[in-house]
Amino acid sequence: MAGNQPMEKHQRKKNYSFSIKKLVSWVFIGLGVSLLAWLIFINISGDKNFNSVSIEIEELPNKINFLTETKIMKMMDSSIHTKPFKKAQTEYLLEQNPYIKNAEVYIDLSKTLHCKIEQREPIVRIINQNQQQYYLDQEGNKFSCLMGTSARVVVANGFISEKLTPTDSIKTQTLQDIYKVARMVNEDVFWKQFTEQIYVDKYNELTLIPKVGIFTIVLGNSDGLEIKLKNLRTFIQEALPSVGWDKYKIISAKYKGQIITEIK
Repeated sequence: MAGNQPMEKHQRKKNYSFSIKKLVSWVFIGLGVSLLAWLIFINISGDKNFNSVSIEIEELPNKINFLTETKIMKMMDSSIHTKPFKKAQTEYLLEQNPYIKNAEVYIDLSKTLHCKIEQREPIVRIINQNQQQYYLDQEGNKFSCLMGTSARVVVANGFISEKLTPTDSIKTQTLQDIYKVARMVNEDVFWKQFTEQIYVDKYNELTLIPKVGIFTIVLGNSDGLEIKLKNLRTFIQEALPSVGWDKYKIISAKYKGQIITEIK
């Protein structure tokens, strides 16, 4: 029996050492969970203990910027002075502005409230037959034109029946054709610099009004649009300079693979 005592003592010491390590591990795990819970509380539940506000607005191409830091601060004014501060509520409030595509709000460890704004990028301004105005963005979503703001984009008007409703997408084929044309115009430097207006006639056919010249360009619909614009570009760059910009009244690419002209 006496010979077994050192072994038992060693076993108890080993078990005691294991228990201490296990306890320390659990303490660190508990601290980590507590820290994580605190960070979640700060960023999600909305602890208002922030000392400063940082606003970052993602700029759009061609300096189309509807929003300023001052405007964003004004939108958030009621939210940031409400106790307790609610991150989700502030983001929702910001995203009610038609020009804001996405708003991200969070508080960092230095107690700075960050607000990151992604703006909608307009590619065409629609003026429908009832004179209601709205924009289409890159994704084909409609959004309002607010008073006192404007973007230098192509304008589409004429016999456009489709109206604007909140968080609405395109419903008619006519507006779908306008969207496709506007998107290709917006993505091509030549057509972007050349095109002033898209006009829809009573037959729902699309006509481009150029910034230069006194002719109009008939597209018809958006079928085969890429080929139509390619052929038109070749004709405008190579044929028009030799015959004169005032020779034609109408240039039509309505029919597949053909350029038809009408002399004044």
